[in-house]
Amino acid sequence: MPAWLRVLNGLEKSDVAEEQKKVYQQELIETYRQLMPVRYAESTIPTFASAMKGHFLPWLDDMNVFIWEVTPNIYDEFSKYMRSNVKAATVINYNTHISNFYDWLISRKKYEIREKYGVIAENPIDAWNTPMRHYDEDDLPPVADKEVVDFYLNKERSEFKKAWHAGDNRTTNILARQLTAENIMLKAGLRIAEVAALNVGDIDLQSMLMIVHKGKGNKDRIVDICPSLVPLLKWYLEQAHPYALKEKRLTGDIPLFISEQEKRISKKTLQSRLFNQQKDY
Repeated sequence: MPAWLRVLNGLEKSDVAEEQKKVYQQELIETYRQLMPVRYAESTIPTFASAMKGHFLPWLDDMNVFIWEVTPNIYDEFSKYMRSNVKAATVINYNTHISNFYDWLISRKKYEIREKYGVIAENPIDAWNTPMRHYDEDDLPPVADKEVVDFYLNKERSEFKKAWHAGDNRTTNILARQLTAENIMLKAGLRIAEVAALNVGDIDLQSMLMIVHKGKGNKDRIVDICPSLVPLLKWYLEQAHPYALKEKRLTGDIPLFISEQEKRISKKTLQSRLFNQQKDY
């Protein structure tokens, strides 16, 4: 075989090997993406896709490096590239998603990769290539001042008293639910979706603790109940919850906030009243 033909055949084999690596790399990423809902919220998948397909994979392709070949030193260069193109908060967010991917890769595919390519994959992300977040006043979310909060809650209390004195049970029940939910958001720091997901059994007034299910990152957490919130929750559970009004037994799996049809209240229902009340300010 002529020398030039041997060289050509070698190049063709090399090209085939590179394409096989690209296909395998894509299979790894897709396998992880399909497994993400097991541990993470569905809402995190687009962010992971943006981090990988929008930034990390194109950069690796330019560097002629595959994901299992990335070392901390190589990732240092990617981190520098990212800091010059996106905000530090985005870099931190992307680093978290890419690091989670590498944790899975090492846990599930380390030996397979070593057998295929003779490479021991490692997580290249550490404290040295993750930037610190420096908060500026402009970056902080707007927070309603005390005057706005007081106006809003006082208006709700006034409407509640008016409905109660008029014997308007339907409006009274709706406002009792709304006032309790809003105070939980305000004093316990829960998001609207987290409040809507609360069950009666998640509230422990004796220990002054509250269990929050599937919060940010699809994780559960325990939150302290501040002393000023205890009397309100006690009143709501014993006198204002629709089950209590109908003298039904309150068990732990019953939603804390339910509709007139005795179904769990939705996030949109809680949100709609908040938005409507804001128009009056």
